[in-house]
Amino acid sequence: MIKNIIVVVLIALSLSACTNDAAVSNNADNHKVNTEDLKAMSTLLSSIADKPQHFKVSGSKQSIISGARGTKIAINPAALAFEDGTKVNGSIDVALIEILDNHSFALNNTQTVSDGKLLISGGAYYINMTSAGKQLKIIDKAAVSVEFPKIADEEMSFFKGERDSANQMNWTLSSEKFTAKTKPEPEQKKDYRENGDELEAILNYVDSGRNQPEQVETSKERYEKYQKENAGYLLEAKTYKAIEILNFGWINCDRFWNETGPKSNIELHVEDSLITTAQFYLVFKDIKSTMSDVFYKQQKTVAFQQIPSGKNVVIVGLAVRNGDCYIFEHSLTTPNENKVVPVVFKKTTQEDLIKSIKKI
Repeated sequence: MIKNIIVVVLIALSLSACTNDAAVSNNADNHKVNTEDLKAMSTLLSSIADKPQHFKVSGSKQSIISGARGTKIAINPAALAFEDGTKVNGSIDVALIEILDNHSFALNNTQTVSDGKLLISGGAYYINMTSAGKQLKIIDKAAVSVEFPKIADEEMSFFKGERDSANQMNWTLSSEKFTAKTKPEPEQKKDYRENGDELEAILNYVDSGRNQPEQVETSKERYEKYQKENAGYLLEAKTYKAIEILNFGWINCDRFWNETGPKSNIELHVEDSLITTAQFYLVFKDIKSTMSDVFYKQQKTVAFQQIPSGKNVVIVGLAVRNGDCYIFEHSLTTPNENKVVPVVFKKTTQEDLIKSIKKI
């Protein structure tokens, strides 16, 4: 009898071991699928992001480059070195990304959040320098001078950006402030009279009683002088005073969004059980501010929290399944109370996905 009991117990233990092995195997397979989807998502995000502008400058003399959106970078080779400390001995490649539009924050996966607090952006930028394919650094007690575009009237602060393990951006406040240039606006001159210039000069000469006519600045000359001065003023006003950066990487010109009104949470429920990983963005239509979060199937939901109420936003979701792109889009006015939004993805192409995001 005892022998039979022992046999039954051994069989039960054996079956239990098989069941546990099968469970581990299934979990490993699920983890593998999620990892593959995560890699596919990372590839998608990289492929839709803006490609850096590249500038090649001398490694033996100072240079200034201007980005397509107005960023000015002064490059002094003496302030640079390779990571092992050796001096630059060849040309320098400058890489620059300028993000000034709401849709660009989504395309480049650069949410405007600092340790969970919403920011309003005056532009995000990526700056890097290499030489002969090798990374450069800014040496100790040196800096690179950069003038960033001025697109906001409010006071803006300097933030440095870092990505976490899920590739989500977080901005850290530094002590520096962006300062507007103080060049005075030139006094406006009236439009000149085409036929009055010479007559005005003659009358001034007659009234003066002088034997020799002096050089008289005509109304046309005064107006052209004003135009030239005003053009210089407007050009200067497009950028802040230069900021001295000490490291390469992501930089943001931001301010905290200190909204005092009601706030709510928006929870997203992904309906498609085959979607294992997705990237979501909440983009404010009227304010340069964007939030992002990653969905994993194990979580079942993803939520944007403490959203100011009464704001027009677009929620965009991106996913990849079996090599195909999927998108979710939903526009709403943020509510006073918490809201659940069902998410149903639709199949699309990468080209149409980019077009959809650019319409935000």
